[in-house]
Amino acid sequence: MIADPKTHLPFQNASMDVVLLIETTNIFDEIVAVNQFVDEITRVLTPSGYFLWCGLCNVDGSSVLIDYLTANNAFIIQEKVNITANVLHALDIQSNSRADFIDRYVQPADQEYYRVFAGLPGTQIYEDMSQERSQYWRVVLRKNTITNISVI
Repeated sequence: MIADPKTHLPFQNASMDVVLLIETTNIFDEIVAVNQFVDEITRVLTPSGYFLWCGLCNVDGSSVLIDYLTANNAFIIQEKVNITANVLHALDIQSNSRADFIDRYVQPADQEYYRVFAGLPGTQIYEDMSQERSQYWRVVLRKNTITNISVI
């Protein structure tokens, strides 16, 4: 199911083992949106649930969303891998077919938007990654299960 991460997720509490979020960095520019999303994934994930995320990050690998998830101890990073080289390679392989598709099926007035969205060479997104001004990361986070242990 595809859900809008800025709204209430249509799932019961603690009903999901995994939540997957790909390429949504732009919606988390506001801390309010980050807070709402973190509350929702925390609510729907089981106590040992995983949050899987891929997207653009700052050059140092930081992201408002990932930083918030770990700063408030809601989640623990299990794995964090810079996959920029792989993403650029895939974009290179697919660039001709994507450009052809855009030329054939997208109205001329909208083609530049779709070129950027497709990450074609020469666009800001592609150039930022190839010039190391931004990076693409894959992150696996596990919900932090806190247990109260009495000290005797």
